Amino acid sequence: MKAERITPTKKHPVFTGVNGYAGYYIYNGYKEWEVKSEKAWLTGETIAIDLTEAIAALHRHIADRYADPDDLKNANPKVKFIIEMIDGTLDKYGEPKRQLCYSITIAQAKKYRIL
Repeated sequence: MKAERITPTKKHPVFTGVNGYAGYYIYNGYKEWEVKSEKAWLTGETIAIDLTEAIAALHRHIADRYADPDDLKNANPKVKFIIEMIDGTLDKYGEPKRQLCYSITIAQAKKYRIL
């Protein structure tokens, strides 16, 4: 079965989430993205197609993944969870350009009771 992937454009970008504490891109089951060029075919994981839903998905990930207070007991409170936008444009190395749209530190997540 062929996986359905979204092709991001400037008019219809996609949003990815990064868990800065554990060092991975978050995948919440939403569709993957793909960008094809003459040099490469790149794919990745998408958490949403609009920023509001991306923020909600990131907050759910933080709350679900770190529900136990001991999970982050020794973590640096300045570690960030971020959301990046991909609009299908490529940089000079042929990689998708990623624009930072939102970030929240562990300390902020605790302050705003996400954790």
